[in-house]
Amino acid sequence: MNNQDVLNVVEELQACINETNKEDLNVLIGELQQGHYPNVIHKAKEYREKHPNDGNLITTLWKVSAISHAEIREYRQAKEIISNLYYEKTNHSVGELIILGQLAFMCDYKLARRIMSAVVKREEFEQDKNAEKLSAAYLILGEAEENLQKPKRALKYYKIGLDLLQDEDEHANYIKVFLAFKIGMLHTNMQEQESALEYLKLSLEYTDDSSPQLKINSLVGIGQIYGSLDKGDEGYPYLQEALRMLPESTLNNSPVHIEALLETGYFYYQRGQYENGVMIYEEAIQKYTASQHISARKLGMMYMQYGYCLANQQEPQHKKAGTYYEKAIEQLEREEDIELLHSALSDVIDFFDEIGNQGKKARYEKRMLELAEKANT
Repeated sequence: MNNQDVLNVVEELQACINETNKEDLNVLIGELQQGHYPNVIHKAKEYREKHPNDGNLITTLWKVSAISHAEIREYRQAKEIISNLYYEKTNHSVGELIILGQLAFMCDYKLARRIMSAVVKREEFEQDKNAEKLSAAYLILGEAEENLQKPKRALKYYKIGLDLLQDEDEHANYIKVFLAFKIGMLHTNMQEQESALEYLKLSLEYTDDSSPQLKINSLVGIGQIYGSLDKGDEGYPYLQEALRMLPESTLNNSPVHIEALLETGYFYYQRGQYENGVMIYEEAIQKYTASQHISARKLGMMYMQYGYCLANQQEPQHKKAGTYYEKAIEQLEREEDIELLHSALSDVIDFFDEIGNQGKKARYEKRMLELAEKANT
């Protein structure tokens, strides 16, 4: 549960406080803020039984229980609570439906889609539409479709949500930034680079100091897209801005930080700026090997490019380069990509031949032969 979810449900509980339930609800709020979800579920049940005549409090306690079940991965129980809250009443306000849709998104995308579709239908027939509320509904609809592997539907909803906010003031900026970013990343995943660039740059236009994480992600996304289009010179300034922001952000040492370093390292690698490449790859390797999820393929390619930069800088470090070339082969041998391994072995054989290490050259030539024999069997 993110901080905004905690804030929203705490505000609902605070609005229910009176002299009769004050002590109980303050205890519950404390447990909730500390993330003691099993305790929250137990106490919410106790307080529903203790205060049975307070309808608003009962509803809020059920919401608290649903959130807590979802947080401990008891999604079936969370879904059952939210479904009951949704179907037991026919005259929900739009605001109530949006909250239920947000809660449903935590445990069941199809239920979230059903509830938010009801919001959209309701709002579309209202004369005085609330653009922010309607846009929030389209955002959750889009996220539900995205998680249900329906990217085209998700794009449709995200774009409707963004269009609704075009004439809104700065108060709506965060959601505009987020929607533009989501659209840009979906286009990226669909290999529609030009559209992706359009929306990621739009996200940057909307951003301000209140959304540094989204700004960094957009900057890195733009840099990567330009790199994929062989337009690294255009992407480089975006990567540099991201790298300036990252150390002071909550994304420091995160996967997006590593991606920014790798894209920058590859920029230097391609342009023969090997000294810069060495520094960037060293930082990227340090951060990546300290992370929890490591891909042998990715680490192997990182080692290969780092080794090449070490070997080709003005003052080559052949011994260290050789060490990292060998580490690269160890990693890539764990993968099933024979073509990639063959290419890496060829580069390593050439390196050891160039520096006159015939023993290592022979060792990897033998490995190349074994690979060829394996491919032919």
